[in-house]
Amino acid sequence: SDDGRTAWFDEMLDNAKYGECRGSGVLVYGIDGQWRIAQYNLSKPIPNDDMEAVVALIGAPAPD
Repeated sequence: SDDGRTAWFDEMLDNAKYGECRGSGVLVYGIDGQWRIAQYNLSKPIPNDDMEAVVALIGAPAPD
């Protein structure tokens, strides 16, 4: 940010369990001289060709 106290970031991650993931967030520089996470989002990119199957899976009833 213009005042140097807020930073935004994006990152690509390779997770052992989930494979490729994307993270993004906001950091705020505090009065204690430390950067703090104000917001963080983790997402899993889904190829367009696979989206219909994923939406069907999400909407399916949970197994007993």
